Amino acid sequence: IESERPSVQAQARELWLRTENLWTLFPDFIAALRR
Repeated sequence: IESERPSVQAQARELWLRTENLWTLFPDFIAALRR
C-alpha cells in the first residue's frame, strides 16, 4: 500500500513541515484552532 502511493506520504510530510512553521509563526492562531 505504501509503495502504491508514495506521493501521498510526500504531501503529508510537506504539509507537516508547513504546519510546523505555522506553529512557530502563529502560536496564537493554532491555539485558537484547538479550542
